[in-house]
Amino acid sequence: MLKRKANFEPSTFDADSRTVDVTWSAGAAVRRRDAQGLYTEKLSLDAAHVDLKRLHGAPVFLDHVQSARSQIGIVEKAWIEGGRGVARVKLSARDEMRGHVTDIQDGILRSVSCGYEVTRWADSVDGKGNRTRTAVAWAPFEISFVGLGADGAAKVRSQNMDPEEVIEAPEVPANENAKRNGAIRALCRANNMTRAFEDTLVDGEGDLIEARAAVNAELQKRVVPIRTAQVGVDHTDPAKIVERRSAALYKRGAGLAPEEPEREFYYDSILDNARWSLQAGGQQTRGASPVDILNRGMHTTSNFPLILENVLNKSLEAPYEVNRSPVVKKLARQKTLSSFHPASILRVGEIEPLADLSESGEFQSTTRGEEKNTLALETGGRRIDYSGKLLVQDDVGALVDAPAQFALATTAWENSKVLNLFASNPVLGDGKYWFDETRAPGNLDLSNTPISIEALSAAKLAMRKTTGLDGVTILDIAPAYLLVSAELEDRAIQFMSQYNATFWSETNPHRLEILVDPRLPEFEWYVFASPSRAPTIDVATLAGHSAPRVTSRESFDQWGISFRCLAHFGCAAVSARGAFKFASGEDSNSEI
Repeated sequence: MLKRKANFEPSTFDADSRTVDVTWSAGAAVRRRDAQGLYTEKLSLDAAHVDLKRLHGAPVFLDHVQSARSQIGIVEKAWIEGGRGVARVKLSARDEMRGHVTDIQDGILRSVSCGYEVTRWADSVDGKGNRTRTAVAWAPFEISFVGLGADGAAKVRSQNMDPEEVIEAPEVPANENAKRNGAIRALCRANNMTRAFEDTLVDGEGDLIEARAAVNAELQKRVVPIRTAQVGVDHTDPAKIVERRSAALYKRGAGLAPEEPEREFYYDSILDNARWSLQAGGQQTRGASPVDILNRGMHTTSNFPLILENVLNKSLEAPYEVNRSPVVKKLARQKTLSSFHPASILRVGEIEPLADLSESGEFQSTTRGEEKNTLALETGGRRIDYSGKLLVQDDVGALVDAPAQFALATTAWENSKVLNLFASNPVLGDGKYWFDETRAPGNLDLSNTPISIEALSAAKLAMRKTTGLDGVTILDIAPAYLLVSAELEDRAIQFMSQYNATFWSETNPHRLEILVDPRLPEFEWYVFASPSRAPTIDVATLAGHSAPRVTSRESFDQWGISFRCLAHFGCAAVSARGAFKFASGEDSNSEI
């Protein structure tokens, strides 16, 4: 019999932080019973055998009752020290727990137990046939304060503990067997054990301590388990596995490092993903050839086409955003339409300034002008076919590269529609062209004006003086962007760098962000306000389809799978306020 002497005064208790250090396991042997009879259970407290991840932040209960009402604290941290499992516990400040916390502080409630799961055992049998089961892969997941724990050394820790003392058990005289049997029978009857169970313990070779362990194990079987719900991510969900497999396959093809949840699938080939998809659907793949697995994966209801489809969509996202025109990303107001019907973009005019009330307090009515433009979605698409040979060869690079080409094709289609607005100069709802010299003030300069302080000042003044639909209210719009063709990019950069000129007369007063689009006609340049201040262009996508999407379909004409890219996009010029155009900025005699 092992007995440990210790000073269990909980001197590690910190009243300010309500924390205390506890020993949740010392690896003491515990007698248990299973279908094969009694055995000794041991826990390996080697750090390599214990997984403490679940114990960090785990709940601390009273008597293993897993409910919110019985939770007395949490585990702040846990570690292995000197062959013992140790943890720092933060205790609750709830009023109903105050008595228990006081008992812990005073050393009255001092026994500790832990709940754990075992995933791997090491079994052994000695020369007398006694079985020992040692947990060599196990994980504690909760700690409880208990009246009497299975591990006698699991206690609230003090700062100074005496060394262990081993006391050898004396021999039990034969005439004491009657006392032993009587004590076991009294124990069984007090706990309402059956007569058959009682006789089994009496006829066995175990002592009273082993009998208590057996009775305790039997009582645990009678306890109705309390079912608890954990909110989190179920990584065994097939839908989640599809996401992780798709991400891993995409990142391997793109040469990117995987995240931790994707790492286990990172080196799986296209064929491995097809095989998993079939097996997850209950289909046998043993003995099947790679060609057969791929054929069945593509032409059944498995998740394999979805995995490939996800890879293409992930590969599509980044290049799509990179290749969109700055006109679309910076100058356009983003909208979402719920259908393909033309949408009216209605701009309601300004209210006249408030009028002084008369002595009678009468309010004067006013009217508001309206300006209406339309915006409609168009649909574009392309298709690409993958041969079964490419999939068998695990050509993930080609699988990732194709969506980049889809992205280029989509952005080229969208950008051409937006830039066509600049080329066509459409008529707006007020009956005038988008850029028109006859506006008051005009927002078009056709005099071959280069980028200069004077030209930008004229554009800025026109935008500041622009009036609302009532023709009276000054909108005071400030320019924010300088949009230029590729031929004027360097000139614009040089111009905007004139912030620190030597002479005041040479100082550039304009602070605009430069945007460059090579699709603009040569030497054209524009001044735009922020779309949040004065929107001039609207671009729209279909609700739930804000970016191009790739879908898959089995190919019955050839061995392989087909992918198609579908996009819905629309654009329209909606206002001339907040925009100014210079038709040509080429002037070989000008200097910046």
